[in-house]
Amino acid sequence: MSDELFNLFNNNPNLVSFCPVCNQKFHSLQATVISEKKNGYLMHVYCRKCQASLLTLISADNSGINSVGLITDLAPNEVKKFYGNLPICDDDILSIHQLLAQKKVLIDKL
Repeated sequence: MSDELFNLFNNNPNLVSFCPVCNQKFHSLQATVISEKKNGYLMHVYCRKCQASLLTLISADNSGINSVGLITDLAPNEVKKFYGNLPICDDDILSIHQLLAQKKVLIDKL
């Protein structure tokens, strides 16, 4: 798999080949694979020059190879920790609000 990843970057110079913050050229050793699926990769790419991080989805299909990037402040281990979790919904937020309101009442009584 690492050879495939190396070839994916080096044989396709337009795929996330530079840092969107400082324009420094990336090389494959700065990339961490978060998830590998049949048609693509979710990767964390780190720029050693400006220390920016980028989450990148690289996929291949009949139309070619595509990439989409998102600047993030997450480290690779943090992305792995949250990857695949269910999204936060309205009910989750309301539950936390109610819990914090109850705790505040208890703290105020002390």
